Amino acid sequence: MASVNIVLGNHITNIGNAFLDIGSQASIKAASPGAHIFQTSSFPRWYEHTQAQNRGMFRRSEPEFYSLVSRAPADFAVFSGMIITEGFIDRYGPSIRRMRDKGVRIILNGAGPVRYNEKETQVCRDFWSEVGLFALVSRDTYSYEAFGDLAENPFDGIDCGFFLSNGFTPENLDSEEYDALAFDSIGEPDGLDDGSRMVVRPHHKMYPTVVAKDSDALGKPNAFISELATDYLNIYGNARQVHTDRVHACVASVSYDIPCRLYSDSKRGFLFEKLGVSLDEMQAGLITIDRDLLDNAKKVQIEFLRGLIESV
Repeated sequence: MASVNIVLGNHITNIGNAFLDIGSQASIKAASPGAHIFQTSSFPRWYEHTQAQNRGMFRRSEPEFYSLVSRAPADFAVFSGMIITEGFIDRYGPSIRRMRDKGVRIILNGAGPVRYNEKETQVCRDFWSEVGLFALVSRDTYSYEAFGDLAENPFDGIDCGFFLSNGFTPENLDSEEYDALAFDSIGEPDGLDDGSRMVVRPHHKMYPTVVAKDSDALGKPNAFISELATDYLNIYGNARQVHTDRVHACVASVSYDIPCRLYSDSKRGFLFEKLGVSLDEMQAGLITIDRDLLDNAKKVQIEFLRGLIESV
């Protein structure tokens, strides 16, 4: 029986990271129901590294905080989301090297970059070429084409957030009909709240402090912050429609067949292209995705993961 370490992202810095972890674990469980699957957290190293950068509290380049990530025995370690980045390598490179020294196979599941530029691409290519990458399941075709050749087992896949409906079923809320407006980086566009129905305003960023540009959203009625990702999924899964500048608020919404519109030109929006929706269409108006197309993409990805995990 294979042992799989799901290395969680930093949920309290961005609750959308938890959406990816829920979806990633759901895809692994679907691929290998008999595997021993457990979780460790990347947060201790993130916190230490951030303090070192921002406050000079820790001056050592090697991690000093105690972390379970590289100490938990496993056949596989799974990282998900926006992890093909310079920052990820800087923070977690030492832990990944220790795992590789112990023979742990690294799977990047639903992975992609943040900047999509030449510098980031080269830094990440150099790192994974050196340490070795067992499998890459990309979240978009760009990531597959840029990094797939570095993995023993590459797959042109979809974002882990699209597996949310496999991992969590929203409760039926006792609430009047509402729209969800989730804006963290820009001001809420005029006209979305016309008074015709209730509006709920989820806020994805809650730590370490709410910055000034976010105060407008938090000052409006029905602002929402929680430490539980499932609270957000209950909100998105019961909304009439979702308007947001958060890519993964859109991913969560369409996973539950809720129409959404993206108010961002982030290249992370490219992850919808595999499911027949362009970034331009995401920005132009409310969209949903073809459920048959999504279900087939998930099925093929699960089969690929099954082949990986059952290889031991």
